Amino acid sequence: MSGVFRNILNKSIEDFKSNFSEFFKLGLWVYLIPLLAVNLFTLFAKDSLSGQVGILLLDVLVIFTSLFYSLFMIKRLNGEKGNLMIKSWKKLPSVILFNCVYALFLMLLFLLGIIPGIIFGIFWVFGFLIFVISDKSIFESLKESKLAVKGKWWRTLWYLFLLGLIVLLFYFAIILVLYQIAILFGATFIKYSIVIIGCFISLLITMFSVNFTFRMYKDFIKNDKKKVVKEIVVKKVVAKKVLAKKSVAKKSVAKKSVAKK
Repeated sequence: MSGVFRNILNKSIEDFKSNFSEFFKLGLWVYLIPLLAVNLFTLFAKDSLSGQVGILLLDVLVIFTSLFYSLFMIKRLNGEKGNLMIKSWKKLPSVILFNCVYALFLMLLFLLGIIPGIIFGIFWVFGFLIFVISDKSIFESLKESKLAVKGKWWRTLWYLFLLGLIVLLFYFAIILVLYQIAILFGATFIKYSIVIIGCFISLLITMFSVNFTFRMYKDFIKNDKKKVVKEIVVKKVVAKKVLAKKSVAKKSVAKKSVAKK
């Protein structure tokens, strides 16, 4: 695990802790309850036509509430002031449009082949975040994300892989403990407890993933700014040296012309 990844991870954990109360309380209402509803409804009503329609409607509701929840968290992490609930609600229609366009682009790329889909999926990983925290359009946000990842594509893929691995280990550790407890209470307990606990775990993972993606983006653009500043300084130094050489050359020519006279 690299030092940069560890630094991003530590900052993400700090953000997770400092915002836990606010994010978790909001998540209970706008993320957990809809997610629980669709999972429990699936268990009880999946065999009937009306049940399938209900599941589809609840799935759509979960997508919308999940987007709203992520939108709110990103705005909070970005330090926006004012009533973020209202701001997030106003931004939601454009965010839904962004995700539709983003999903369409990725689908078309994957139809061309799995490699193009993966490549641009990584390049555009910050597109949603940039769209939320800036006034950029959908295409500008995707382009900005590509610029942020450019030169760091493999590193981005590696960081996302490590994040996924950490999340997976956490999930299986909880499920394993739950399974051991469930043995004492029987199959019915296993069936419903996995659904309920799984939804809670999904909420925690969503909270942490948003924190991590935000911190990774900030770290990438911070380093890019440092490189730009360094390049500017180097260019200024080179320009000064060129000017100094030209000045010396002019003085030398002037001295020779005076000597000839």
